[in-house]
Amino acid sequence: MERLTKPPRAQPNAPDWWAVEAFWPLADYSEFYRDGPLLWHVQRFGKGPLAVLLHGTGASCHSMAALAQELSSSHHVLLFDLPGHGFTQTANGFDPTLDEVSLAIERALSGLDLMPDLIIGHSAGAAIGLKLAHLISDDRIGVVSINGALKPFEGVMGLIAPVTAKLFTFGGFAAGALARNAGNIRRVRELIEGTGSLISESGLKQYHYLMRNRAHIQGTLKLMAHWDLAEIPHICRQLPNATLFLVGDRDRAVSPTGSREICRMMSGGDFQSLRGLGHLVHEEDPRAVAELIIRWHS
Repeated sequence: MERLTKPPRAQPNAPDWWAVEAFWPLADYSEFYRDGPLLWHVQRFGKGPLAVLLHGTGASCHSMAALAQELSSSHHVLLFDLPGHGFTQTANGFDPTLDEVSLAIERALSGLDLMPDLIIGHSAGAAIGLKLAHLISDDRIGVVSINGALKPFEGVMGLIAPVTAKLFTFGGFAAGALARNAGNIRRVRELIEGTGSLISESGLKQYHYLMRNRAHIQGTLKLMAHWDLAEIPHICRQLPNATLFLVGDRDRAVSPTGSREICRMMSGGDFQSLRGLGHLVHEEDPRAVAELIIRWHS
């Protein structure tokens, strides 16, 4: 891992750190590292046991910022932008499968000489968190799944969704069209509210910025095109780690059923529901989520 002394210039049509540094959450804690085909954007601060926070598909570190601040009074927190998301750049040839993304994060942690005590993932980040715990193979690590996207699409959607994402990704024009469609912040608000969540205007502003960038959309679609969760049930049956499944009961993006089913497979699984909150529960009420995590992990 080679730390860069200053943020890199953005690739064409990609999020530009220099343009958003003044208003991006936790910008003072941002660091950039080059590691093979990846140029990582990470944020870390606080003292205590290490908590690694992994956002979901289409988001970035900003999604976990408020939760990280709540946790930082008792934890050293480390946030990653996933490959192709936000300000983490990928080179040609990197395929963002569940295996490759999890291995890349494991290598980054090793390069930073860090070992997590707690792995917290939201949505697709929850699947990565479970795979990461499996790779590290240390049963002392606690895992938290927040509205985890842990089950493959069923039936015909299991065939259609990845193919559609591939067409969008490799068709070239589609990412640009989607980015242009997100140019109106009203559309972004409708998309967020469609997940069952109401978030702050500043949060909407950050999603709006990301979703107007073709490279970020392309990275999101590429991850979707390579996503395969078939091994998650097998991993979870084997995983001895204590794991907390948090779900918002108003989540309209990912059914809580998947988290319940996976939780029942695990010897150390614990399931808790938060009333009146949606898919972005950790953005809607970060204090409540942090308190639940700290109480559970103490």
